[in-house]
Amino acid sequence: MRLSKLQIAKSQLDMAIALYLKGDDLVSTITLAGAAEEILGKLAEHSGARTAFDETLDRLCDMYEAAFREKPNRKAFADLRNRARNEFKHIGLQPDVDVDLEREAVNMLRRAIENYRKYDSGFREIFWKFEQELLKRARTSQ
Repeated sequence: MRLSKLQIAKSQLDMAIALYLKGDDLVSTITLAGAAEEILGKLAEHSGARTAFDETLDRLCDMYEAAFREKPNRKAFADLRNRARNEFKHIGLQPDVDVDLEREAVNMLRRAIENYRKYDSGFREIFWKFEQELLKRARTSQ
């Protein structure tokens, strides 16, 4: 079977969202969304767009520089933003990982969805369902 990178990323992202919506296995949600985010980011870059990750890093670095009047370490910000995803796919130095799974899952899903939209702007119902779930969870936590 021949699959395009877009088909692979859509499959990963759809499964990550489905897991999130069911409330199952946030570790796998993060890992799948992270894989999709990376592929979709490359596709977006090849089409001339900036990735969601790069835009986030730009904002963080701009805020840091405005607050502290010094150049930030961009790689340090990148490592922090990808920490959970990287810890879940590599052995690392520590045997355990402290992480806010909900927050990391939402952030990775949002980045993947944003990269998808930069590459293909069509409506996808699963993205709408994800946003509706976020609104529902936000209302119940207030």
